Amino acid sequence: MLQTQRSCARAFALLVMLSAGAVAVSAQPEIVDRFEERTFEGRGLTVSYGLFVPEDYDPSVAYPLVMAFHGAGERGSDYRHLRPHRLATSWADPVRQAENPAFVLVPQVPTGLRWTTDQDPDVTEFVPIQLATLDILELIEAEFSVDPDRIYAVGLSLGGHATWDFVSRLPDRFAAAVPMSGRGFTSQADDLGNLPIWAFTGETDTVVDPSQTRRVVQALEDLGRRVIYTDCRRSPVEARAFDCPGSISQDSLAQAVADHARLIYTSEARTGHGPWAPWFDEPLLDDWLFSKVRLDPDAIEVTAPVEDARWTGTESVTWTSTRDAGTTVEVWLSRDGGQDWRQVGTTTAGAEAFALEVGALEDTPTALVRLFVLDENGRVVGISTSGFFAIDNVGDAAPTLRIDDEAFRYADAVTAPTIDLPILAADPEGSMLTTSVRYSADGGTTFIDVAELDLVSRPRFQPFSVPLGLFPNTTRAVLEVEISDGTSTVTERTAPFVKATPRSGGVPAVRVEGEGAGSVAVRVVNEGALTGNRYRVTFALEGDGTKTLSVADLEEGETVLAGVPFSDGITESPVFDGLALVVQDPAEGSASEATGWTVGDTDLEVVVSGGSVRLVTLTLNLLAVENDYTLTMTDEVTGQSVNRYRIPEQDLRFRVEAASDGASRSVVFDDLDDDGRPGPGDTLFILEADESGGLEPAWRLQFSGGTEVPETGDVFTLVPVRSLGPLDVFEFSGLPVSAESRPDLEVGLEAFPNPFADRLSVTYHMDQPGRAVLDVFDALGRRVARIAEGDVRAGTHDATWDAGDIAAGVFLLRLTSQMNDGTSVSTSRSVVRVAR
Repeated sequence: MLQTQRSCARAFALLVMLSAGAVAVSAQPEIVDRFEERTFEGRGLTVSYGLFVPEDYDPSVAYPLVMAFHGAGERGSDYRHLRPHRLATSWADPVRQAENPAFVLVPQVPTGLRWTTDQDPDVTEFVPIQLATLDILELIEAEFSVDPDRIYAVGLSLGGHATWDFVSRLPDRFAAAVPMSGRGFTSQADDLGNLPIWAFTGETDTVVDPSQTRRVVQALEDLGRRVIYTDCRRSPVEARAFDCPGSISQDSLAQAVADHARLIYTSEARTGHGPWAPWFDEPLLDDWLFSKVRLDPDAIEVTAPVEDARWTGTESVTWTSTRDAGTTVEVWLSRDGGQDWRQVGTTTAGAEAFALEVGALEDTPTALVRLFVLDENGRVVGISTSGFFAIDNVGDAAPTLRIDDEAFRYADAVTAPTIDLPILAADPEGSMLTTSVRYSADGGTTFIDVAELDLVSRPRFQPFSVPLGLFPNTTRAVLEVEISDGTSTVTERTAPFVKATPRSGGVPAVRVEGEGAGSVAVRVVNEGALTGNRYRVTFALEGDGTKTLSVADLEEGETVLAGVPFSDGITESPVFDGLALVVQDPAEGSASEATGWTVGDTDLEVVVSGGSVRLVTLTLNLLAVENDYTLTMTDEVTGQSVNRYRIPEQDLRFRVEAASDGASRSVVFDDLDDDGRPGPGDTLFILEADESGGLEPAWRLQFSGGTEVPETGDVFTLVPVRSLGPLDVFEFSGLPVSAESRPDLEVGLEAFPNPFADRLSVTYHMDQPGRAVLDVFDALGRRVARIAEGDVRAGTHDATWDAGDIAAGVFLLRLTSQMNDGTSVSTSRSVVRVAR
């Protein structure tokens, strides 16, 4: 809605121009013809430029001058380059000239050159074309009556680069700047001071990234200048997602212009590179630009309130001024550190004092006073702002607390182990503030204490160092700050953010029981807190279906974690003994690699589904019971399918059995060719009992393709991926994985023959005595055998794995050795079991 309001306002402004007899956009060439074509020779260049002289020019009148810098596509030697984009012709439009008669100067960059070096002005000098442009300006000033206090720089694209460059190098030469889609540098902010700027960009610009404008605007904001964001709000320069709630209303923007806004940033969410005509037609742009004159730095200076003053009742704002005693001075007050201002009075420069009644205002530690000096035309010629002071009336007001969480709100993830959290903690009475900082890994439900300290009240942001790395990683991190002056307490929180501090790994957690296909990753959070003890991880299924883990310290005989919900793959468990765990649990309802035709030569394709599936207009949530099933082809009819979902009963020439109990299972069978057997296009649902005892679909099998149909005796085996559950147990040692690579420790592991049929011989070596555990895992990470365990001497040892009853496949041997000095070392080797 707001975006529509602004667009309508611009369209209305253009309609007014047309109805008033202005030259329409299509008639811009007529305005081009009114420019004088001129040439400048100097600085080793021949520069073509166009000059528009106001109609009915009067040498006794000082006119403003708009210097327009074109884009890369308009370079050459013909001043008529100014026709595209209405860069210069907009300012020479009859309607604009009737309101604000002005010179328009349009220098042209020769072919092959650029306005600037495209580098930071801090490390470069003016290039010849810039020097020639300044020479041309001086010639025009010498020839015509140009107001030196009202020279404006405007430019687009490459000319936007030039605008930033010219005004940052010569801020005292220009009265205001309008860069569009240009490149600026953060260092320029220090040089721009209070120069009025209205910058335009498009968030989808792929030619000149809008961040190249945003970085200067926000650097100026960081220096204390107030920014009017008309569309997209402040965002970190490097961010890729921005706060763009829509345009502010035209009334709000008009009020900001009337209130002497000196820094406006228009960055439109759905705009790219080059929509300059609508920006030139911004209804308020003329009023804003032509109201600006060069500031006189000596025009006025605030002498009271002084920094850190404490005011109550009625106080006097005082100043010194070099202006005529009758010059108008506006007095403005901000209670919130310069975020919002309101005018509190008007007086004259000669008064040198203004009585400010603060007794009726709420207390604040972040008050500011600003004085504007206006010339006879109502234009601001001088500005002075006080230091922070407190308004402290009767009573003990609550302190002020703000958190700058910008870096959190827009970052993909916070990865630094330590961050500086900017905190503004200030009290009107100047009390010492007791400050607590807390961390939450669950979006703000529970918190961990980070630090408690006493802060000196200060009306400016001060960084607090937060050791984020010591706390669990999570997708819902929140920092909370609480301050108290002894009477009142104020609390603020950051926006939730992703915390992903890089971790070193701990000694791998090894499955010792169960068949769940998940894993437990051990993360070292604080190496100095590691105990070297051995831990056991177990799992439980809570009544609400939530899976949780618990950790027991086997050395101390105590539980260190209990009932911790499984993570999302990023979120870590609470930290214990310098460690945190991340559980990777496979999604229920998927089939393992062991699923397929295990008997017979058929190549019929089978797609197994165990999650949510669609059946015409019906959504079925399959039970996905973790049974193994066999589907065996038969000659005779074994029974009938169940009539459900408008799928009729069907004689079956196959049977489905569950490995858990060997019993047959009922099925729903959509048999396209009515032959009673699976074939291309058929669908089969395996039914299981739900919690209430009713039969519900557990798995869906869809058949397609293939040239060899299943025959009697062929068997399809469904082996679900087992997720972690109460039967699974993992163990690990509380040691850093880096200890495994210590050069003075060696372990060896050899296996032969490889590939092997039934029997595998294993030789392992330890160069120190200790405890050795030799396990075998299948391709899904399930432990299938433990072939050695116990305390052994240093040296070489032999073991044998009798795998005669194990299906063929790829397996992983892992030797985990805990030396007597507490150091854990592991090594692994792949082996292949082949069918006999």
